[in-house]
Amino acid sequence: MPSLLMSLLIFVCTWQACHIIPDIAIQRLLSFLSDFFNALSAENVAIATISAAFPVSVYKLYRDIGFKKDNFTKYVICKKCYKLYNYDDCMHIIEGQQVSKTCQNIRFPNHPQIGRRKVCGELLLKVVQLQRNRKLYPYIKHFVISLWNLQFQVLFTFLNLKRTVKNGDQDDKKKVFLQMFTMDEFGKNIPRYREKQLFVYRERHYGLMINLDWFQPYEHVQYSVGVMYAVILNLPRNERFKLKNVVLIGIIPDMGKEPSLQTFLGPLIDELKSVWTHGFSSNSFQSKKDKQNFKLALMCVGCDIPATRKLCGFLGHGATLGCSK
Repeated sequence: MPSLLMSLLIFVCTWQACHIIPDIAIQRLLSFLSDFFNALSAENVAIATISAAFPVSVYKLYRDIGFKKDNFTKYVICKKCYKLYNYDDCMHIIEGQQVSKTCQNIRFPNHPQIGRRKVCGELLLKVVQLQRNRKLYPYIKHFVISLWNLQFQVLFTFLNLKRTVKNGDQDDKKKVFLQMFTMDEFGKNIPRYREKQLFVYRERHYGLMINLDWFQPYEHVQYSVGVMYAVILNLPRNERFKLKNVVLIGIIPDMGKEPSLQTFLGPLIDELKSVWTHGFSSNSFQSKKDKQNFKLALMCVGCDIPATRKLCGFLGHGATLGCSK
């Protein structure tokens, strides 16, 4: 790649970081510059080299300058019991070669029958022989969960939440919540949330609604992907579900059959506890230089009936609670 083009790409990335410009704006800038260089290369042959090597997308821009921007945490899934593992914890070296570990999960550790307390023992990675070496890959595609801090930092930086909530209801910020939830009854039943001590009434405290749904991204192929995403309940209803205000939480790959969500909710619950108890530091639309502490709380789960039962653990009308003894 020409050094002049590399200098231009580094300037674009530095300009984006300094002025906190979203990726969609950089994408449009790259598309314009690519068309511009293509038009110049038709008249000047010397620019043809730059035009051919110029990246046309944000992904290629980061790839060319060696910048990895992956805001997701990937977990390896056991294909038998669906236990989650970090990729680095799934292998060990024996006689100079990487060998896959086995799943050490016990699904029923307190079961009265000894046969039910066995270790899973399933291999976590499969060996793929390449031309020069061999590499270990998961049997099932990764379970991907986003880093909430980075996702909401970008959202709070560009979104004027204080003004948006105020415009949604000119009289009082509290009415935005009372339209959807009976928070007054909630406050009466739980003393620690009464009146001004209510979580959502405090400054820089925001309520979340999580949705889980499955869809098929490919035509003529039976492959269902589960997607978890969240919206901010502080926003008015006309702004709440816009694509720019939706935060992607996690992606569940196709398992071949309907899996239990308990193992996939572990990282999500840990993240919810962290943002509820300690919060996270981020810039805001009002304060782009000084970081402030934000806190989030899960207040609603909005799904269809089957997904709600799996996500919240609700039983159907025909279900019975059997005795464990």
